[in-house]
Amino acid sequence: TLGASHWGQLRKLYATLLSSLQWKVRRTLAFSVHELAKIVNRDAILGDLLPAFDSFTKDVDEVRIGVLSHLSDFLLMLPDGHRKRYIEQIYLFQQTDNKNNWRFRFMLAEQLTGLCSFSGAEEISNQVAPLTLSLAIDRVCDVRMAAVEAMGGVLARLKQLAPDTDILAKVFVDRLVSQFADSNKWVNRQTFVALCHHLLAKKVVSLERFSQILLPRLLRLAKDKVVNIRLSVAKSMNDLLIAFGLKKAISMYK
Repeated sequence: TLGASHWGQLRKLYATLLSSLQWKVRRTLAFSVHELAKIVNRDAILGDLLPAFDSFTKDVDEVRIGVLSHLSDFLLMLPDGHRKRYIEQIYLFQQTDNKNNWRFRFMLAEQLTGLCSFSGAEEISNQVAPLTLSLAIDRVCDVRMAAVEAMGGVLARLKQLAPDTDILAKVFVDRLVSQFADSNKWVNRQTFVALCHHLLAKKVVSLERFSQILLPRLLRLAKDKVVNIRLSVAKSMNDLLIAFGLKKAISMYK
């Protein structure tokens, strides 16, 4: 293999391919730019790959989806200053040539958990968290469920950054309760049940905090007028019994 020291021998070829009029050629480059970033040095990333990445994000959807599919992998290779600028613009990936292209939103939701792992409190609070809330009310179920995992990623990251982020975590949880558990739309209430299930399965929140904040809302939904929500609550409660033990779980319900 050529390696980072021989990138100069490929730079001209890469630039030629980047300017190709065939979108399939540019699409191939878009899908692989994160792999190149792992090989070349910082100067090549900033001088050659970053301008290419910028070009891909403004290309047709068939090309844009290439960088979106590995967005967190590529941004992880950037210096903090450059990374922050792109995190502030991730919402732009919601804009597509075809509004019915829900897979774009699904892939964006999938990338948010990875973005959380290296984002600071400010980026999470101002960019990532609001985007998860937006995607969690998407009309497509797969997008909503991917957003549920991303919301778990937000809470997990805020937990890592504690105690400086305790207030931010509380505000985010309060928003989850008001937007989903207390929603007039049954699909939002069902999303809240899925979120509780995810937080329990991944142990994102402690049993104590769950019982204090989320469990009362979950139990209220056990009497929801929509049967699918009641069934979802029953499954989550069963998982709670299995995960934390019957005696401890029952003592929480009293």
